[in-house]
Amino acid sequence: MAGKKPSKDNTAIIAALITTCGVVLAAFIGIFKPFAEPSPAETPASSPIPLAVSTPTESVYPIILRDDYTINRGLDVWEKEMSAGGVLDGVFRIAVIQPGITTWRTYDGVEIGDFYLKVDINMPPSTKEYACGVVFRQDDHGRYFFSLNNNRHYEILNMIETGEESVDQQLTDWVYAPSALTHGKNTLEIIAIQDTFEFFINGVKVNTIADVTHEKGAIGFIVSTYGEGQEAIVEFDNLLIEER
Repeated sequence: MAGKKPSKDNTAIIAALITTCGVVLAAFIGIFKPFAEPSPAETPASSPIPLAVSTPTESVYPIILRDDYTINRGLDVWEKEMSAGGVLDGVFRIAVIQPGITTWRTYDGVEIGDFYLKVDINMPPSTKEYACGVVFRQDDHGRYFFSLNNNRHYEILNMIETGEESVDQQLTDWVYAPSALTHGKNTLEIIAIQDTFEFFINGVKVNTIADVTHEKGAIGFIVSTYGEGQEAIVEFDNLLIEER
């Protein structure tokens, strides 16, 4: 016996019920979808735990002078028979033209007792020995020199002015410095606090000296050739002086 066909009204009611069930099911799935475990491809990478990073601490000391030699900030410009120098091409350059000559220049208006100093010195290659370095605490009675030669030796000298003469007092002999380079960039540092001076070459401490002759004075640079020497052209750059 043939089954009874549903009327058109019944068909519409069944279709409506199916549609309603689909909407409810979709909403039900939508509610719980955020709690579904994502597939491996969808799993977000875990965020790393931030690590403490040590950053260099800026100096808290007042800066007296920072010089990159883009302009002249108080150094002589000169040209003589035995030496010449000045600020040129972003460096302070001293040229000693004859053997057996020592010349130095200091900043005008910069006089200090306790300080930290750092400077880069570009030393040319040479078959003849020469020296260069820093002048500090220059006063009416003399000055100190911290010099490095191109044979990887340094000297600390106290030059004492006595009227028309000067007396060189060696605070050290010429001392071999393994951290020094024979040519290229050498970085010299000095910490001067009262009567105690610490000296560094390329980040390595090379000596500590105590002396009370000069308490305060000017700061500058020195270049020396020796009796068997030749022309030496030395460049100074990136000077930093802080008060201590």
